Amino acid sequence: MAVVLLPAVLVVLGYVVALAVPASRTRLAQIPDRSPDVSLAEWAGVQIPWGTVYPEELIFRATLDPLLESTLGPTGNIMGAMLFGLWHIEPARAAGDDVATTVAATAVAGAALSELRRRTGTVRAPALLHLAVNAGGAIAPRLAVRLARRAARAA
Repeated sequence: MAVVLLPAVLVVLGYVVALAVPASRTRLAQIPDRSPDVSLAEWAGVQIPWGTVYPEELIFRATLDPLLESTLGPTGNIMGAMLFGLWHIEPARAAGDDVATTVAATAVAGAALSELRRRTGTVRAPALLHLAVNAGGAIAPRLAVRLARRAARAA
């Protein structure tokens, strides 16, 4: 069980450390708020886990990756990662992000998530890691802004 939780716990600890270090907290606070028009609780507690993590992990790590691996071998691993990257073209466009950079970054992330599934033998580990990265990325900048406001009031 620890091997399933460890990657996600490390990411959460990374966000905690980033919030504790003034320079990184300042950088986090400067990240533009690109959240949807819903509360943070709904975004991080409903939309990210059920609208992003669950379907992507079900499609890619639980279904597509094993299928590609069994039919194409190591080439299937590369193809799965590339498809995960391509899956993020429309979200990148909608957010105004550089599409090529987003595709490359999410392909690398997809490869890492797939490798985690292969090494642990379960989709739970990559799903928890994916959730920690995405939800932490939604929560940490907002917490940084709140902490900066609190520090400014106290000064």
